[in-house]
Amino acid sequence: MSLPPQLQDKIATLQRLQQNLETLMLQRQQLEIELRSTESALSALEDYPKESPVFRIVGRIMVKVDVEKIKEELGDRREVLKLRINSISKQESKIREKIEAIQNEIRGKA
Repeated sequence: MSLPPQLQDKIATLQRLQQNLETLMLQRQQLEIELRSTESALSALEDYPKESPVFRIVGRIMVKVDVEKIKEELGDRREVLKLRINSISKQESKIREKIEAIQNEIRGKA
């Protein structure tokens, strides 16, 4: 027994949405890991003496950087990561809603 073309299209759409959701979830997880790393670095710098040297790895060398400048850069990066995570979470929610709607349609037609 073959499925009607309209039902086949719904199933194909559902599969694409599930793949998109998986991709978004992986992206969000990677950003969350980077956010934790950034927050950990910021936390370590909070109690760090201002007169002590701080180094950043650039390629194969270490470069001395200003503590306050690196704190600012890390703080900015943290905010960007939070925004991107929030944006991806919203996209995930929308896709989940679409998936649920299509699943309900498929169940109604099956």
